[in-house]
Amino acid sequence: MQFGLLYELQTPPGMTEYDIFHQALDQIELADELGFDYAWQVEHHFLEGYSASSAPEVFLGAVSQRTRRIRIGHGVVTLLPSMNPPARVAERTATLDILTRGRLDVGTGRASTHEELGGFNVDPEATRDMWRESVTEIVKMWTQTPYPGHEGRFFSMPSRNVLPKPVQQPHPPLWMACTDPATLEVAARAGIGALSFSIGLLERMAEKVKLYRELSAQAEPVGLAVNAKVAATSFLYCGESDAEARENGVPPALYFNQYLERYFSIWNAENYNGQSYAAHKDVYKVRPGGIDHDRLIENGTWLIGGPESLRRTVGRWHEAGVDQMIFMVQLGHARHDQIMASLRRFATEVIPHVRELDAVRPARA
Repeated sequence: MQFGLLYELQTPPGMTEYDIFHQALDQIELADELGFDYAWQVEHHFLEGYSASSAPEVFLGAVSQRTRRIRIGHGVVTLLPSMNPPARVAERTATLDILTRGRLDVGTGRASTHEELGGFNVDPEATRDMWRESVTEIVKMWTQTPYPGHEGRFFSMPSRNVLPKPVQQPHPPLWMACTDPATLEVAARAGIGALSFSIGLLERMAEKVKLYRELSAQAEPVGLAVNAKVAATSFLYCGESDAEARENGVPPALYFNQYLERYFSIWNAENYNGQSYAAHKDVYKVRPGGIDHDRLIENGTWLIGGPESLRRTVGRWHEAGVDQMIFMVQLGHARHDQIMASLRRFATEVIPHVRELDAVRPARA
């Protein structure tokens, strides 16, 4: 199992974008030194208070020069031509692959909020077809000299040699944001890694992994190489004890969850992507005064606890067959020094335990 960090660059009141950006860079540099495997950054637009990550390729360019080993995940770049013309995506990601010396993974997706889709005049019903057309052509742009051109439903361009070309051969590993069973199936059949971006849901992860494995075995790859891996996302705060972890880790998670519901649940419940947050309301049952965070921690959905508790929880994710755990650590008013301490504690007291599990885990079919 591998471990990654995911950044939304959330900027709550009282904190500046300047501070958040530079703290995130420091956290990723430390993660590289500690042995974390991935640093992912999302792409979002117009989501005030939730994400300032509108130019991830610029931020990740900085990350590429502050790190040496950790893989860098563009996760995800939104493949909607009016937002990101495919040729520009091919150019930017290939440039990142060069700057990282071949450490780039490219996550792809299609956005799901009214603010983003409406802001770029995108028809929500057409986004899956837009994604398919774009990702197929981007692979050709990476690998063909010259690119022969394209006359499609959502974009057209003449033959050009799209430069530069990626370092990795045949191209950087591809992933897809998967928030529901339908997108998981699309990713598996396309030979693309599944980024499970619905927070947590450990109770259902084993069945999702099983479905993905079955479908990916019959994949018709959209790229020239298959990436048959499943990643899952959760909150992480590794405290000195369970009590300290809950004191300092729960409030930032609750703050983030408020924005998750604000921007995603209502839109998704009423529109095409209706199985994202809204479909899993039972997992986030609300008690008087707010979400039942105790239940979410106890059932392993949120990784907030002391090292001993987290060793048990990560062991359950490991048993479910997840290839990578991606953690959100920069949330709400979480203090930078506490995030850094949490990362150190997790790397020294939890990851070695997982490496022992890796040594005895049966090989996947």
